[in-house]
Amino acid sequence: MEQGNYLFNKALAERERYLEIQKDLKNPQQTEVKEAIEEPKKSYNQLHTERILASLKSSSAPFLGQPAKNASITLVPQAIRSAETGRAFRGMNQIIAQIMTQEAGGKDYELITYEQAKRHGAGIKKGSVGINLTTFDVATKHQNVYRYYPKSSVYNQEKLPKLPEQNKNPEIIVECNETTPDKYLGKYLAATSLGARFETTKDTMEAFQKNLEEDLKRSYDEKCYTRIFELGNKASVICQNTMSEIGQQARDGEKIRQKVSESRSRYEPYNPVTGEKFVGLAAKKAQHVMGMSNSHDPRFLELSDILKAGLKLKEAVKEPLVISDNGKSRFFYNAKDVEGVPPIKIKTISLSQQRSKTDAELQL
Repeated sequence: MEQGNYLFNKALAERERYLEIQKDLKNPQQTEVKEAIEEPKKSYNQLHTERILASLKSSSAPFLGQPAKNASITLVPQAIRSAETGRAFRGMNQIIAQIMTQEAGGKDYELITYEQAKRHGAGIKKGSVGINLTTFDVATKHQNVYRYYPKSSVYNQEKLPKLPEQNKNPEIIVECNETTPDKYLGKYLAATSLGARFETTKDTMEAFQKNLEEDLKRSYDEKCYTRIFELGNKASVICQNTMSEIGQQARDGEKIRQKVSESRSRYEPYNPVTGEKFVGLAAKKAQHVMGMSNSHDPRFLELSDILKAGLKLKEAVKEPLVISDNGKSRFFYNAKDVEGVPPIKIKTISLSQQRSKTDAELQL
């Protein structure tokens, strides 16, 4: 009997809980954030200026770093982007979003608005803290405010678009030697967009930090809070120019690598002692060894001949050319890796002239 009452009461409690949930679902305002952006007592530009100043004073800004023993600073910034489109925020909004994300624990790198989430059948959890980002037209002095929420604040996240992974190019280095705020931040934003490494020095960073703090204090004292967006616009231009330069360098580098590869393939590797030419798989192996040594010399000497001639290998030898035949292996070394072998001249491209379209004499 007691067990029957227990089960009945449990079922009744479960039903009441179910009805409460259904009631909440019928009234979304009970479970969702209301999208009403109230105008603060201070302007958003003033609040953003204060936030950046505070991060500078505490040295916690994401574009500042701790110097290594050699006084160098390396940062690998990750872009804050839209959870709907995948596009990274630009200019000062990217900087502000990074600062606020870092303050929140740095777990979310994707943001979304209430309306964007709603379009995809998702919503914002009650009690979620938003980030106010603004657009400002310097010419018309017109400003729009948008409230974004971290992706972790979204329920029904599975309904949001699946975004590709962010750019990750740690092999690309964006070096910064500039201390003016627009140039420093422009280089930092370029590294952010590319997923590259941002490298600077302790002295450069500290000089930039001082310059930016002075500029923002001046604009704050003059109550000209829109200057941070003027700074952001200038930094965005430098960001785009930096990315274009890096892209051009990458294209030039690819052309050089292609020409180097073509120049190597024009010369058949051979043994100058016996006149033996390497063909087929042996030729491919020889060209690989040449590539490892950055050599254009097609001559390969057998180890036994090197020893007979009283020559010796250089310390920086990468690897030998190994030719196996009938269970026996023969070891050959590129002439460039053998001390005492006179160099030869071959028509090829000069690596120091990245954009040259003509061949140059390269002393091997």
